[in-house]
Amino acid sequence: MIEILDFFMANTSLKSFHFEPVFECGRCRKSDLKSPEPHLFLEKLIEVREEAAKHFIDIYYSGGRMGAINDVFCGAAGGNFFVTPEGNVSSCLEVTHKDDPRSKIFLYGSYENNHFNFNNDKLNLLKSRKVCNLDNCSDCFAKYNCAGDCLAKVASFGDMFDTSLDYRCDINRGALLYEINKKLSKNGKK
Repeated sequence: MIEILDFFMANTSLKSFHFEPVFECGRCRKSDLKSPEPHLFLEKLIEVREEAAKHFIDIYYSGGRMGAINDVFCGAAGGNFFVTPEGNVSSCLEVTHKDDPRSKIFLYGSYENNHFNFNNDKLNLLKSRKVCNLDNCSDCFAKYNCAGDCLAKVASFGDMFDTSLDYRCDINRGALLYEINKKLSKNGKK
């Protein structure tokens, strides 16, 4: 991650970068590329954040959002409206093809003959996916920051309401804890 940061600092004037762990879907399933161990990704994320801060550059990671208080991770919980080239309506940019097993969850409508058709049951189920409805998140200190994490990633493990298999939980909590400690350290120096 430091090498990536160094490359972009040398070749651009960008002041923020977004890092995410590799997720095993799409091309990753056809290759031998695997997700890093959560503790390793977190370690490298913290390392790159500290290096970037020396250059007044922000490093963003979707799961450890210090300034965000939400009950949903993103608009995939029924707020998004994306029309695919095939005319399907998806709530998630990661799920746009009918051959994706998660399409049963995220494709909630279609556009045919100049008319949109919606499956309101699917849309209502997506809208009900709030962190207060996720048993595994009930006692987590980070629950309103990560808001149950990425629906598409969690759904890949079987059930978008069951976050118990989500390896990103450790990363999300660690990233948030790092940000909290950093903030407390800054405030303690004043």
